[in-house]
Amino acid sequence: MGNNWYWTDGGKFDFFDWSNGMPENLQTQNCVAISMIDGRWNNENCFISKPYVCAINSAATTPPPSAYPCSGGFLYYEPTNSCYGVYTHQEDQTWTNSESYCESLKGHLTSVHNYAEFRLIGAFASYGKYAPWCGLFSNDGGRTWQWSDKSSADYLPWQPGYPSGSGPCVALAHSGLINADCNQEQPMICKIQL
Repeated sequence: MGNNWYWTDGGKFDFFDWSNGMPENLQTQNCVAISMIDGRWNNENCFISKPYVCAINSAATTPPPSAYPCSGGFLYYEPTNSCYGVYTHQEDQTWTNSESYCESLKGHLTSVHNYAEFRLIGAFASYGKYAPWCGLFSNDGGRTWQWSDKSSADYLPWQPGYPSGSGPCVALAHSGLINADCNQEQPMICKIQL
């Protein structure tokens, strides 16, 4: 491909927004990924799994709802009929304060119930230095785990080596759940069930 880039739908490649120093390693990195941090483009190896966005011909779709169901920058995810919001950097909080904040928005720290939802929420995990809090916790020394929204703990994609003796509260890293000391100040992901 070299310096010739093409859209998969055959459209004219007349716009680009490369990150500084990109594209690079053109012999092995011939696909483009958009940074979730700054929205700029990076060229990547085409065989690395990544989240993706599809373009759908608007003539073939149903009209959008008259009002977007989420407010305040939250992302709506139809399969769960929920809104998700991530709070990072200045808003880092302990697990308990994070849950209280989400409750003030009429939600809870996020729960996760399947791989698709994990991948969606896991995309938020790349925003900050620390993995964001989710709603999973243990009140019996890690023997059992429960979600703060009282939903079933039916899907627990632990990162290898976890749960460990690190603490009874859980954060969601991009590679899985990790337990940690509840008093650590970390970002949070709130989920509001509609």
